[in-house]
Amino acid sequence: MLDKNLRVQTASRSFYETFRVTPEGTENRGLFELGNGQWDIPELRRLLEEVLPRDNQVNDFAVEHEFEHIGKRCMILNARRLMQATDQAPLILLAIEDVSQSNAAQAALRESHARFEAVFDTSPVGMYLVDSNMRIRQVSRKVQSIFGDTGELVGRDFAELVFAVWPPESARDIVARFRHTLETGESYAVPEFVEERFDRKVREYYDWQIHRLALPDGQNGVVCYFMDISARVLAEQSVRKSERRQRLLLDSMPQKTMTARPDGEVDYFSPQWMEFTGLSFEQIKGWGWKQFIHSDDLAETDRLWQRSIDTGEPFVFEHRLRDAQGLYRWHLTRNMTVRDDEGQVVLWIGSCTDTHEQRQTTNQLQLLAADLSEADRRKNEFLAMLAHELRNPLAPIRNELQILRRSNAGNEAVQSACEMMERQTSQMVRLVDDLLDVSRSSRGKMALRVELVDLSTVVNSVVETVRPAFLAKGLELMVVLLAEQIHLNADPARLV
Repeated sequence: MLDKNLRVQTASRSFYETFRVTPEGTENRGLFELGNGQWDIPELRRLLEEVLPRDNQVNDFAVEHEFEHIGKRCMILNARRLMQATDQAPLILLAIEDVSQSNAAQAALRESHARFEAVFDTSPVGMYLVDSNMRIRQVSRKVQSIFGDTGELVGRDFAELVFAVWPPESARDIVARFRHTLETGESYAVPEFVEERFDRKVREYYDWQIHRLALPDGQNGVVCYFMDISARVLAEQSVRKSERRQRLLLDSMPQKTMTARPDGEVDYFSPQWMEFTGLSFEQIKGWGWKQFIHSDDLAETDRLWQRSIDTGEPFVFEHRLRDAQGLYRWHLTRNMTVRDDEGQVVLWIGSCTDTHEQRQTTNQLQLLAADLSEADRRKNEFLAMLAHELRNPLAPIRNELQILRRSNAGNEAVQSACEMMERQTSQMVRLVDDLLDVSRSSRGKMALRVELVDLSTVVNSVVETVRPAFLAKGLELMVVLLAEQIHLNADPARLV
């Protein structure tokens, strides 16, 4: 309370506590002298000395000032002239309200609201906010792609807008979800929300979720976040379709097929595997396939497979696999890599072909070949022995012919017969020599002893060879030779 000279008559306890002053240092002192002049504010002096006497009141005058004991504060001042008895001067009632915290809170609220709006505007996902009256309060830039060409969105009735865009059944569900979240605070999310709209011919997919949140003005609202995942979903659908085609292809192959991850863990076996092993997929997936590998082949199978995993090289190995009856059959397994654009292994694809009968046939052929080789060896030994046995009597026959020729030198008939027998004996010797050359005979190669021979001589040798057969059958052989000689470079024995 101030007198007409602006001297403090009295003050409330709150005044003393707020400005940390005492009654003794305050009462009966001028307002502008208090606290080392901390109230000597030019604008305040003007209001109290000029405006108040004229208007009798000052309303909501804001003062931002540095006070001695409490620092910078924002104050709202209201002043009234209070009339007293006619013989007394009027008093001035000065009301002081510290609004520093309130102003700070309002500033923070404004900053929060600005930040809130900035989040909406710059959000990489679509966002829109519906208030407690189910009206759209705020939207991000990406929201227009959802609602299409429907004009200004802020302030629109959300339910009306939804029913204008989606079919009735979908629209009712969306509005009901928003109301439920607004009333209960229960969030709702659909990782793969399918858009089926009136104005779109293609299906669109969104990661869609809604949450309740407190708005800057204190009421609750519902914020919707969504992200267009159509490209990802369509790509995944294409991959799944491709995988189904791949599985169908692998399932239809006569071989047993499989696929494995880059680390070698098998994630697919064709039905032929389960039929062959009598085991379920759950029993053999991953590394469970080791149980039907023959114990003698398991270590090498494991070593080669690990090497292929480490290097990316194809796996090719023949080993024995146990069937549903507990019998082992030989199989040839091949695993090849599938790589991405960077050359990294993304998948192993393998096939397993039953080679049991083929391997048995190969073994039988090897045994047969060994038997034939042994028979051929024995045949060669027999021919060599036969040649030696035939050669033994030829030597004395040739010697006796020489003696016969010398003892009958004047007998032309004997001489002619001896010459013929010598020629035939030489032919026999030559044939026996060929029998001795077993290695050449077995390879189909015979050595030629080429010399200059008269064709007539060769023909006469042939006639001598076959004459006994003709005579035995009562046939007559007529040979007509040319008058001139014909010489050949040839092996005479071979020609005969």
